[in-house]
Amino acid sequence: MTGDQGYLDGPALGRTCPGCGRGVAVQPLYAGAAVACPACGAEVPPRAEELAAPVTASRRSGRFDALAAYAVSLAVHAALIAVFVQATWMTVARPAVTEAEVGVVTAPPPPIEVTAAQVRPLDVTPPTLTPLAVEQTEAVAPIREFPSVAAAPGRAEMDVGLDLADAGAPAGGTVAVAWGTADLAGFLGTGGGAGGGAGPGGGGQGGAGGTGRGAGRGTADFYGLPARGAKFVLVIDHSGSMGGQKIELAKKEVIRSIGSLSANMQFFIIFYNHEYEAMPARGLVPATDANKRHFLNWAAAMDAGGGTDPTEAMLFALGLKPDAIWLLSDGLFSSSAADAVRQANPGAAVQIHTVAYWENSGEAVLQRIAQENRGKYRFVPPQGAGGAGGRTRP
Repeated sequence: MTGDQGYLDGPALGRTCPGCGRGVAVQPLYAGAAVACPACGAEVPPRAEELAAPVTASRRSGRFDALAAYAVSLAVHAALIAVFVQATWMTVARPAVTEAEVGVVTAPPPPIEVTAAQVRPLDVTPPTLTPLAVEQTEAVAPIREFPSVAAAPGRAEMDVGLDLADAGAPAGGTVAVAWGTADLAGFLGTGGGAGGGAGPGGGGQGGAGGTGRGAGRGTADFYGLPARGAKFVLVIDHSGSMGGQKIELAKKEVIRSIGSLSANMQFFIIFYNHEYEAMPARGLVPATDANKRHFLNWAAAMDAGGGTDPTEAMLFALGLKPDAIWLLSDGLFSSSAADAVRQANPGAAVQIHTVAYWENSGEAVLQRIAQENRGKYRFVPPQGAGGAGGRTRP
């Protein structure tokens, strides 16, 4: 206890530290009590005269003041606690307000009366319509139709514009196509093997595996490679090497194949070189008479030119989700096309047949495409381009 502690209400008491011998000033408040030396910390006992002296008013006053301060602090804290409890009670435990206390009764607004004099008719004048003038800047060539020629009852012969004189067809390129008739025997040939009918294939092959007349319902074929289903796509090479008689005879087989489809089937035709040109339709179309005439007319006008890469054409064909695709090519192309086809046709969901046409330089890739997609491969030599001959491999 240092000399500046306590209440300074009287002269300090002088003591001597028994430990260090220094003088220690003690406030009167601590008279008669031992204190600690501020220098060495030793206990400094009271002097004898301090113990004999009576308690002074000064000592009593200092102790009373300390008790008074404690009392005041206690009262202030008690008041604060009371205010806090009251505020909490008013906020949390306040009784709920009932509907009767806040209910407001309002009367419906009076009706608004509108007299006839206040109503003015709306004046609406119709706009003047000026006819739209359309100026035709260039002539539009009409779609070439297939003119009818004399034919036996139940059949119609159509001129699709092909120059087939060198292939043994009648002069003028007229090909007999049994559009929409039930009797297709004269068009497809008969039987299920290499038929000898007078179809547009010039002694073309009948639908392999068919019975009776032609391929039968649900079966289509291209160069003697049959496929069952209802949706079929032809992917035909028209690169520069296909020029001349090759492209003409290939289009002749396209006409024969599509012409043999029944109306409940669907078809699509794609020609390709280093790019591809799809039939001008949004997707597979029904094999109706009108569709056959229109789209075979488009195919008949196709020319040869460009390089050879069927990749994009085949990916487009697979995107149509047909039951079968026939791919015809007369040249060599990269094996990456086979990789792309296999990747785009998981599980060989679409059957793909391949035809090496007149030349077998691309035979290895074509065979691979057929084998990996549940199809068959066939080589059609020049003498067999009309439909007969050639060899087929699984």
